Parts: sequence; C-alpha cells; structure tokens
Amino acid sequence: MQMIKYVLLIAIMFLAIYIGNLISKKYINRVKELIQIKLSISIIKSKIKFTQNPLKDIFEQILKSTEETNIKELWKNAIKGLNNNLEIETAWEKAIKKTETNLNKEDLDILLDMGKMLGKTDIEGQISNLEIASAFIDTQIKKAEEEKQKNSKLCKTLGIVSGLGLIIILI
Repeated sequence: MQMIKYVLLIAIMFLAIYIGNLISKKYINRVKELIQIKLSISIIKSKIKFTQNPLKDIFEQILKSTEETNIKELWKNAIKGLNNNLEIETAWEKAIKKTETNLNKEDLDILLDMGKMLGKTDIEGQISNLEIASAFIDTQIKKAEEEKQKNSKLCKTLGIVSGLGLIIILI
C-alpha cells in the first residue's frame, strides 16, 4: 500500500512539472512564431517588389521555406482557401481563425489587418502595408520576449512548487 502511495506522489510531481513546462512552452513558441511571421512578411515584400508573382505563388514559396510549426499550418490553410477560389483577404482571415497558434489577440489582429490590404492596392501600397505590419510584429516580438523571460521561468517554478505542495498535502 505504501509503495502505491509513493508511486502516485511521484506521478503527481511529474505531472505538475509537465504542466508547468507545457505552459512555459507557449511563451517560447509565441516568440518563435512571431519571428517566422516576420520572416514571411519580408519574403512577401521582396517577392512583390522584385518578382511581382501572384500572392498564391508567394504563399506556396513561403510554405516550402517555413519549418514545421503552427505558422506552416497557417500558410497551408491560406493556400487551401486560395485554391477554393476565395479572395485573398477572406482566405487569409479564415486561415488565421482556423489555425491554432500560440499568438495572442493583438498578434492576430495585426495579421488580419495586413491581410485586408494584400492584393488590393498597387505594389507600393502593398509594400508599405507590409512594412507597417512588420514594424508592429517587431513590437510584438519585443513584448513576447519580455513575457517569455518573466513568465516562462515562473510557470516552470510554479509547476515544481505546486507539485511539492500537493505532495505535502497528500502525505
């Protein structure tokens, strides 16, 4: 009986640590996703300026160069929408709403605003819109880094402390 009790206490401790690390990863992944979006915006800007390829082709190129994350899923969903003959703004909005990311509401609002102008203005208008979105994303990256520094360690520590607290209560 004692053995089962100790095994359960150890399991509770590992579960609490796991949950703390899982929450901590959200902060870390948000920073990574924002950086990927920034890189994607730079690619879109360059491709629009120098190659003038259709946005669907640009999205497909970005999809190929993006590492496996939620942001890759975002591009896949946007391309699916474009393949279903949706307008760029609609496909982009649906992709953002459909894709699960670690981004917060502010981040998603920036992306939605960026999508409203894609393909709607001349080249210079699109480039300036992308530059504005890129500047906003830079600000969000800085905020996300600060949150990661502050909250990531806190979540891990809380996981350990709550695990120990539960063990003490149950003993």
